[in-house]
Amino acid sequence: MTMKATCVRIAIAYHSRSGHTAAIAEHVRRGASSIDGVDALTLDVGGGRLASWDELHASHAIIFGCPTHFGGVSAEMKAFLDATDSFWRQMLWRDKLAAGFTCAGEPSGDKLTVLQQLVIFAGQHGMIWVGMDPMKDRAAASRRPANYNRQGGYIGGMADADGGAVGIDSPPACDRETAECLGRRVAMIATAWRPPIWT
Repeated sequence: MTMKATCVRIAIAYHSRSGHTAAIAEHVRRGASSIDGVDALTLDVGGGRLASWDELHASHAIIFGCPTHFGGVSAEMKAFLDATDSFWRQMLWRDKLAAGFTCAGEPSGDKLTVLQQLVIFAGQHGMIWVGMDPMKDRAAASRRPANYNRQGGYIGGMADADGGAVGIDSPPACDRETAECLGRRVAMIATAWRPPIWT
């Protein structure tokens, strides 16, 4: 997908094993794309499928997402994060906005530890982290899900993968709608964000 040069660019870099996290990633993308002047795309980074780093380097914001696996990021996401070491010293992602989400099969599933891993990763790249809006996506009040952020994941989005049909009833509609709120929030901030010029 080619992005418009004049637009704010947001990349959703995700890994999904069973399709539940991919469904959340798509809703994050929809939310981000609903903001004028924003182009958003999803990039499946699992299993070495990322063909090029160029889209990520060119993005104003990167939203990371993966399943919660044994209380941590999935192995595929960890491999992707570790691969950024090749340009970490150059600080190519310094002052980009960052956010994250995760999906697990249980109401807790230790999702918080995944979000904490992603926050630390972003911090080590000098990125600026954006969490969930505690006030239920004020810019889109008419679209607030009834059970917005029902799991209270304020540093990032949390969703359940409870074994239902992917995209139809799992993750639940309120989790998918909350993901759209996260995408909108990052997009709105990205349209106003002016990173400092380092000399």
